[in-house]
Amino acid sequence: MKKALRILSVTMVLLLAISGTAFATNGLGPDYDACPKDELNEEELASFEKIIADYQAAMESLRGEPESRDERTILKEDKRDSLLEIVPDGFEDRFGNFGEKGNRNFGGEKGSGNRAR
Repeated sequence: MKKALRILSVTMVLLLAISGTAFATNGLGPDYDACPKDELNEEELASFEKIIADYQAAMESLRGEPESRDERTILKEDKRDSLLEIVPDGFEDRFGNFGEKGNRNFGGEKGSGNRAR
């Protein structure tokens, strides 16, 4: 009976520790609730919105054309570079490394099944 109570106690302590960690990090890891648009002034926000609108229009014009893959890649890189010029420094990691080799799925390893960095 004492052995069962010890095992139960240890299990409960471990579960509480794990759930506390998940609660503290919201179960998701880094906090991405902040939006770069919230920290932009009106002029920068207008530029941000124009970059996104131009990108969406250009991508829409290429929709359904498989041979335009290279052109779409160039559009993505141009959008990223344009956004990097106006976003606050704390948000550079969100826009600056999507095309880099080895950064598949935001740093997760292929086949790892998790979002760990």
